[in-house]
Amino acid sequence: MRNTKDKLLKTAARLFARHGTDGVSTRELARQAGVNLCAISYYFGSKQKLYEAVVDDLISTFKTDLLTENVPEQTPREQIKNVIGNFFDYMCGDNISDTNARLMINEMISSTTAYDKIYKQVIEPVHRRISLLLAEELDEEANSPDVLILTHTLFGQAAMFRLHKEAFLRRMKIKKYTPELTAAIKQHIYRNCDAVIDGARRPK
Repeated sequence: MRNTKDKLLKTAARLFARHGTDGVSTRELARQAGVNLCAISYYFGSKQKLYEAVVDDLISTFKTDLLTENVPEQTPREQIKNVIGNFFDYMCGDNISDTNARLMINEMISSTTAYDKIYKQVIEPVHRRISLLLAEELDEEANSPDVLILTHTLFGQAAMFRLHKEAFLRRMKIKKYTPELTAAIKQHIYRNCDAVIDGARRPK
């Protein structure tokens, strides 16, 4: 039984990432998973509930690999860099499959009802943590428009290397990210963090 459920989850994640929920029929899901059509209803109730289960797996992976604890001995700026660097590693490294990356990007670009869960359990906690660290670093209010804009600026630069991965690789004339390239990108991201934070400091 567990094997059937796992097959459906894995197949659904791959198909939903490529075609969206509307672009995949339950019949095609069952066929590609190699299971009986009624298994979808039996295990999940509906195609939408199956998609929500796929999203739950995605969230679980993100929370395990991305939401790290504070490091007291590090400055707020150093912790900001760690959070952004971890997010970049997750989106562009080997920790996330292409399927999960596509699912996350799809929800960021064209959110479904499942995005509320992704936002509350993954995006908002990471975004809030960066905002709190920025507020401490800059001596500003964490929920001020300036701090939230800065947070989104820092957070977004890591996401863009996944969102526009294909364009970047073509410009670099390579097929995939290498460890050397990702290390170089992270150094640029860290310098960008320093520049953005220094530029946001108000004269005392």
